[in-house]
Amino acid sequence: MVNKLLVKLLANIISPICWMVLITLAHMYFLPLSYAQWIIPPPMPSLESDTSNCCDNDINRNDTQPPKITILTDILYEGNNVLKLKILDDSPLNKTGISYSVGKKIVTTNLAKDNSIAYKALIKVQVPSTIVDVSAVDLHGNYAKSIKEIKVEKGNIILSTIMNPEFWNKLFFWK
Repeated sequence: MVNKLLVKLLANIISPICWMVLITLAHMYFLPLSYAQWIIPPPMPSLESDTSNCCDNDINRNDTQPPKITILTDILYEGNNVLKLKILDDSPLNKTGISYSVGKKIVTTNLAKDNSIAYKALIKVQVPSTIVDVSAVDLHGNYAKSIKEIKVEKGNIILSTIMNPEFWNKLFFWK
């Protein structure tokens, strides 16, 4: 009986909002914050080519054509940039590489595979231009090389993108 009177008294004195605040604080300080588990990250992708679909039952064994390299990026901005390119070949690629000029230095880096034929590379360039040299070798030893001089503009890439009318057309009209 005393407990019921005490509960009614407390219910009338302390508003329901205060009770909600007290319960929330009690949960924050007295209950565990999370029941999460540690997640083991997946293994890093291999730098070796995937030969699982190649060359079974004499498929692609007659490949004598070198890979076709297309550098998609036409303009870069001073500083860090992502260079995009495509490499097409009938056989899996065994090795890819990229070298580019930074002033009078030559820098060599790796290409990251974006999907089956698209590749990306993070490059840091300076004004006025850079010379990009991409090479690829397929599983049968066919070698290809593509060299392109790309203009490097000074300025902010975000500001240049916003000021470009083509950006707005693609954004609103999906062209």
